[in-house]
Amino acid sequence: GVDPDGVLRTLTARGYVTQVGRDPGPGQAILFGTTALFLERLGLDHLGDLPPIAQYVPGADVVEALEVGLGIDGA
Repeated sequence: GVDPDGVLRTLTARGYVTQVGRDPGPGQAILFGTTALFLERLGLDHLGDLPPIAQYVPGADVVEALEVGLGIDGA
């Protein structure tokens, strides 16, 4: 996995994200949300103005090919 602590610390320190709650499930993970400053810096009025993420996520066939090419277990 990837450790997001450093990135979240930086985004929080710069005022781009803030803690908005805790997940009720096991471990009670901290939930983060974006701030008005985040939207302002990106020139957005609402999060809905962001483009759909699906166009940036590779399909399963691409992921599988990458895993095979990189020799990742489970591929």
